[in-house]
Amino acid sequence: LFVTMFISIFSLGQLGRLVLRSIPEEGAPGKEYSLFRFTFVLLALAAHLAGAAQEVTVTATAMPNVLRAGEQFNLIYTSNQEITELELPTFDGVEVLGGPSQGRSQSVSTVNGKITSSSSFQFTYFMRATREGKLTIPAATLKIKNKAYRTNAVNLEVLAGRSQPAKG
Repeated sequence: LFVTMFISIFSLGQLGRLVLRSIPEEGAPGKEYSLFRFTFVLLALAAHLAGAAQEVTVTATAMPNVLRAGEQFNLIYTSNQEITELELPTFDGVEVLGGPSQGRSQSVSTVNGKITSSSSFQFTYFMRATREGKLTIPAATLKIKNKAYRTNAVNLEVLAGRSQPAKG
């Protein structure tokens, strides 16, 4: 972390000198573009530094978590850092239909001069409940930057499946 921050701060100094050297004389055309580019780079670097210093969080959720036997649900593993590997636990009472589907979102915002950055990385599995009752999906193990993290366990309430009407 400290090495990353040092390299980023060093890079910022070099970049600042490079961009400031490229700014034309007062009133010359193109000045606004160079200042915009410099501001954008500063914001991006600040977001990178904020992301590098974040504590890793991992969670597991099921949507929906109350369903009927035979119905499908999504099992979603989420982290604020990039997931490089995911080891699924063994399941009882559910089956994997597909996945993982991987997603990523990132946002950067400035409020009262404070820059905040957040990232979300998701692995989604498509599942089916095969029996009724209260089921627990054990914690999964995620690898992030070569370090293992365990998610929370996920609880499901699976109700009896709908009965089929008699064919007459």
